Amino acid sequence: GERIIINGGFLQRVDNVNYGHAVMYIIEIHDEENYGFVVCNTGEGINYHPATISDYPKEKRRTAIRIGNINQARLFEEGFWYLLFKLRSNFNSSHTPEQIYEVLLPYLAGVPYINSVIEEEVKEDRCGDFETLQRSGTCFYRCILT
Repeated sequence: GERIIINGGFLQRVDNVNYGHAVMYIIEIHDEENYGFVVCNTGEGINYHPATISDYPKEKRRTAIRIGNINQARLFEEGFWYLLFKLRSNFNSSHTPEQIYEVLLPYLAGVPYINSVIEEEVKEDRCGDFETLQRSGTCFYRCILT
């Protein structure tokens, strides 16, 4: 199938200080009614991605997670895209990784929490490999490498 890459992330204001974080999204097009949505993240919000302790004390996480079996109506719902792009359109204290991982991704998956969906995708080997997390200020580059 085809893939569409979309730049994303969020712009957040905390205590009158502005900062942002880059995330990359990939839409997988399997057919007209079956889509996948991949989140590539190497920094803030990575705590929602599966972790491994096999290289302790180095922390590694699956930097690309996938939600599959998304129908066309749900994926192309305007409210979803409005909220996703709003996160990176201006600085706001409500623009957080929680908005992505606790609101938008569960909506796409059709579940209240994405943990079980991600676990199933990992079992089917449809998520990324375990990777070392980014160093400060490299998110714009590191999310592409996942």
